[in-house]
Order: sequence, then structure tokens, then C-alpha cells
Amino acid sequence: MSITIPKSNEEESNSQEVIIDKVVFKSIFEGEKYDITVLLLKISKLPYIKFIAKNENVINFIYTEKYGWEDIKKLSKTEKLLRQYDSIEELFSSISDMFIIDETKNGLSIKEINHSNLVLIRYSSDTVGLRERPKYQLILKRKDCDESDTIEILCTETIKLKNKSLESNKKFQILIDTANDLKRENTELKDENKLLKKQLNKYENAMEIIKFQLNNKIFETPDEVKFIEKRLLQIPGNEGKKVRLEKKYSSSSNGPTPADFHSMCDGITNNLILIKTIKNQRFGGFTQLGWSKPQSACFKKDNNCFCFSLTNKTIYNIVKDKDAVYHHTNYGPWFGNNGNNGYVFYVGNGNSGNTLNYGTCGSSNDFKGENTYKSYEINGGDNTFRVLEFEVYQVIFE
Repeated sequence: MSITIPKSNEEESNSQEVIIDKVVFKSIFEGEKYDITVLLLKISKLPYIKFIAKNENVINFIYTEKYGWEDIKKLSKTEKLLRQYDSIEELFSSISDMFIIDETKNGLSIKEINHSNLVLIRYSSDTVGLRERPKYQLILKRKDCDESDTIEILCTETIKLKNKSLESNKKFQILIDTANDLKRENTELKDENKLLKKQLNKYENAMEIIKFQLNNKIFETPDEVKFIEKRLLQIPGNEGKKVRLEKKYSSSSNGPTPADFHSMCDGITNNLILIKTIKNQRFGGFTQLGWSKPQSACFKKDNNCFCFSLTNKTIYNIVKDKDAVYHHTNYGPWFGNNGNNGYVFYVGNGNSGNTLNYGTCGSSNDFKGENTYKSYEINGGDNTFRVLEFEVYQVIFE
């Protein structure tokens, strides 16, 4: 089965790397163990072979390179052993087959490593009539690792700093019990301890932010959550309570159709809507009313309803006794009405079988920020938007 590795949400699917096959083996260089991975890929329907070398004890960088057929033909001018292959698939097959035949004699091995490159070499087992054993070399470039690997580095550094801080505290306590002639060293250790604690806090804060971003697709910082919680606690009867957000729906995980939305969200009170567009506008709304799916138009009032922009840190409160939300089986969430006063935003287009990948913003006089709401303000001035992610949370007041 092929495995697709997505590059980004906006890139065309034909530019993605599709793994057709792979082989992994071990190699030792100067006492260090390395994992060597060889991948057969398809990119834009063309075959490529990709090599990845990783030191088992290093997590912040790897060595990698990929070759298309034109690259191999150029290499074969100097690497004569490559001339025996007529395609990328044949080259990969020869590497894959060699582990079945004899991994020790025919395997790839590491010839050299420097700061920026790693050189792989493969010797041919066929030396009959030859003065020199045939070989070819491949140069892999160093590449720094991604965000998830950075978390491991931060965790490791945090543990080291904690251990150093404990050692420093022990020395500090011993020095207090000794004579005045050790005061100078005592002062130095105090300063060192302060610096270590400062560095420790810095790493812990950075680690918490990265963990938060990995676990949240729309909220980017804990401060954005606090921004929404502050407004929620202004609802009469909720003053002084704690707020907990419980995710009920995600368009990327639970399906992007109105039917998917209504099956997961109908009847849930106190729901918070979050939208992230492909242009990275992030906004949403809150209503105490549970969603429903009537066949015809159904506007409802909710004097505690509000919309918001996470991008601009702005709240838009409903004007008292105005239509707050609209319910319909062929739409997702809709804030505002569809009359002269307009709506703030809605997701979907109302057609049977449509998806919630698109939405529309309007000009509403029924929602107010610090100033009069401007047309499409919540979406950065654009009338329509494409949804990158859409989530629904139930707000639980405790």
C-alpha cells in the first residue's frame, strides 16, 4: 500500500511525495550506529529514490537526499557502477534485493561524514577480471529536524538543567554551613542558581507553547483561550466560575458536510465555533442554543450570543433581542440574520449535498464591537472564505 506524505494544505496533490516502497538497515561509522532508510517515491507521477541517514543518538538533524532519473544519469558519468541501471525502480530493486542475498558484502555503508554532508558508498560483489572493485558514491546533505523533534531536545535540556540546579542547591547548602572564607564561592553559586532557574523557566515556557500548538489546530497561544474565557465569564450567572472546553466536532476528523456537523453537534448547548481559513484568518462565535436542522429557515434569538476574531482580538456582541443564529439542515453554523441587517458569517451554501469547506461573511448591524461593525471585518475584509479547519467545542461552566 502506498503512503502519502502531505507537504501543505494548499499545495496540489500531484506534487506530494508518495512512498511506493522502502528498505531500512543499520550501519556503524566510527563507533556510532546509524539507521539508513532508502525510499522509492513518486512525485508528480515521476519516480525518485530518497536516502535518509540518522544517528541513533542524535535527534536534531539527519542527512538526506533524493534523486530523479536525470540526477542518476548525471552521476553515472563519474560513478560508473550506476550505468548498469535503466531506471530508478531498477536501482531501488538492486539495493532492496542485496539485503536478501548478502547484507554484509553488498550493503551500502558510510564512507565519510563532515559538518554538512554524509557520503554513502556501495561496492559491487562482482570483481572477476577487474583490477579495482566497482563502486558508486552518494552524497547526502544535512537537514535540521522538525518541531516535534525540537520538543524532545527541550525535554532533554530541561532535565539536564533541573539536575544541575539540584546539584547547585546542594553545594550552596554546604557552603552556608562552612566558614566566611567560602563567601565568594557561595555568591557565585547563588548567581549560577538564579541563571539556571531563569534558563529552566525559559525552556519550560517554550516547551509548553510548542505542546499547545501541536494539540490545537486553531488556537495558537494559551492567551487566546483566556481571551475567549474572559468574555464567557461575563455572561450573567457565570461570574467567578471556571471554564472548560470540550471538543465535539472537527471538520478534518469528523467529516466536512452539514450532515456530519449536525450529527455531532445538534442539541449541544453553550457551543463555541472556531473557524480557520486558508488565508489564516481565525474567527468564530458562541451561542447558548443547541444547533438543529429544520428544513426551512429558522432564526433564533440569544442575548448572550457573540462573535469574535482571534486574529484581531475583537469581540462582537449581539444587540439585545436581535436574531442571533440561523438553523437549517443544509448549513453549518450561521451567526446573524439574512435580512436587511445581514449576518456576520455562515458556513456552507444551503444546497443539498454541499460541504462546509466554504463560507460567507456579511454586513451586520446586529453585532457590535467597540465601533460599528464593518462589512466582512471578521474575515479581514473578504466576503468569502475557504475553510482550512472548523471546530466545535462545548463550553462547560464549573
